[in-house]
Amino acid sequence: MLVQLYGQFGGENSNAIVSRGIACALHRANIDVQIYDPVGVYNGLWEDLPTGLTPSAEVGIAVGYPPETVQFLMGHGVKVGCFIAESSVIPHDWGAIAAACDIVAVPSAWCAAAFVAAGVSPRQLLVMPHGLNPVYSRACHQAFPGTNKMIFLHVAAAPAFRERKGTIQLIEAFGELAGDTACNVSLMLRCGSTDPDLVEAIRRTGHDECFLITEDGPLQPAAMREFYCQGYVALVLPSRAEAYGLCALEARSLGLPVILTHAAGHAAHAEAWDTVIRSWPDAPCRVNGIPGGLAPQVLAGDVYTALREFIAHAKSRWDWAQHGSSGYYDRNTWEKATRVLVAKLKGYRKRPSRPGIGL
Repeated sequence: MLVQLYGQFGGENSNAIVSRGIACALHRANIDVQIYDPVGVYNGLWEDLPTGLTPSAEVGIAVGYPPETVQFLMGHGVKVGCFIAESSVIPHDWGAIAAACDIVAVPSAWCAAAFVAAGVSPRQLLVMPHGLNPVYSRACHQAFPGTNKMIFLHVAAAPAFRERKGTIQLIEAFGELAGDTACNVSLMLRCGSTDPDLVEAIRRTGHDECFLITEDGPLQPAAMREFYCQGYVALVLPSRAEAYGLCALEARSLGLPVILTHAAGHAAHAEAWDTVIRSWPDAPCRVNGIPGGLAPQVLAGDVYTALREFIAHAKSRWDWAQHGSSGYYDRNTWEKATRVLVAKLKGYRKRPSRPGIGL
């Protein structure tokens, strides 16, 4: 049984990371998988996989947002959509596309609820978490950076993600924190590119000197691992809307403390040693491709409270995170994440395509 997997296999954004992870895990599970990227770029794979396009393959798996993947699944007898949503409500056409699939794999219960509300049967849904690249199998084992000058890290990606990542609320909270602590703290913003809203948010704090910005694009996994290990005291993720949130997993695997919301997709992998940013019921949120998006609300005051809590217990939180990194990768491999999907695929026999709206 040939499995044709459609995804993005070039670059280092989240779609590419997930496409590679699923593909390599299926291959390791002895699934006959062939991968196809419409752009034709393939890098970063840790398994030697065949590339090519067989539209008549019995099983088709597409990774991404439903509207971007529907064209690829039409000719396959078994249709699997590995979808995400960054809003608690999704458009009805997304639901119709997903409902026409035999399996809809989403990374969190939050995503699953959004697809059910859009008309997908719970029987079709498989909650399949994301996993870690093998480069994260080794923790950093860094010494505690100390409290004389604490540098926090925030991964904000591109301007389109500012609102759902809670970046502006973090800048506001950090400005207040910098004023309280006479600027013995700094915030490194890994933001892909700056924009007027970001610059203005920093200016309003009155503590420009406490903000560091890197505009480098996404890094390859080994380079990103090294970036995490450059002496930061914690990773801060006040996200409103994450389908899952791989950055938190990457940091935990290395022993780097995480300060984050336990809302939306983050709830799927919450750990006792996290410092939790309080979140509130849904409010409007601008997200890619979804008009009228909704996500839990995050307030700057609650981000500030979490930062203060971490600083008050920084050494013990650091030690706890270092301890938590032991075995963390082994519990969060792509092989473990995909084992239920693998079992379902191995159980299929050739059968005709199930009719459905949109496919």
